[in-house]
Order: sequence, then C-alpha cells, then structure tokens
Amino acid sequence: MNDTEQLPAAAEKTARTTPRWEKYPLPAPPTAEGVACAEAAPGFALPPLLTALYTRIADGGFGPEYGPKPLIGDRAPDGEESFEPNADEPEHAWYVDQPDLAQRLRSWLDGTAWYSEESEDEGADLAPWPDFSARV
Repeated sequence: MNDTEQLPAAAEKTARTTPRWEKYPLPAPPTAEGVACAEAAPGFALPPLLTALYTRIADGGFGPEYGPKPLIGDRAPDGEESFEPNADEPEHAWYVDQPDLAQRLRSWLDGTAWYSEESEDEGADLAPWPDFSARV
C-alpha cells in the first residue's frame, strides 16, 4: 500500500474518533461533481492524496490544526466560517510546516507535530513559505 491508500484510512479513523466531532459531525464528503468544480477554479487537478482525503472523510474540517478548508462552501463543520487567522497579513499566513501533505498527516497521526499535545516543540518557529508571493 502507498500513502494515497494508507494515510486516508488512518486519517479517517482518527477524524471519526476525535471528541470534537461528537458535537459537530463531519460534513459529507464532496461528490465527484464537487471535486471537479473545486478543481476548475484554479484550473488543475487536486493531488491524489488530497482528493482521497476529501472524498473518503469529509468536505474539510478534519485533521491537524484547523484541518483543510471545505472544497464546497465557506463553513467549517462546527458552523464557523473557514478562516485564516492572519488573513489581514498574508505574508504572515503561509509557513512551511512539513515538506508535504503526507508528512503533515503522519506527524498528526503519530502525535509528533509541533502543535500536538505530546510535542515538546509547541510554539516552534516556522519558516515563512518562500514561494508565497509567487504562488498565492
């Protein structure tokens, strides 16, 4: 099995057993049409791992920290608007957390991420994303 098969299964199990979702159930996964619509906006396909996460688990809100934003609409599963805490200062909103999505998921699942309760790196300084201005 590869990451596109293993990580969504592990992430789904963790997302569905997280106490947060007892009060706010995860939204339904997006349909194939919803994914196609989300891909049409930027004009390229989502990476296979990201597509697998959305279509297997939910339309956003699961996972580390705030989780991925919904592909469809602008509300998180708990009813809050999807947001970026540093939206008024975009140069402070984009940091390099992990080198790729698979590693970010692994560190969330095994509790080694800087934001995990078990981590001793809480508040670690993250490097700004150097491609921010060219990619956003």
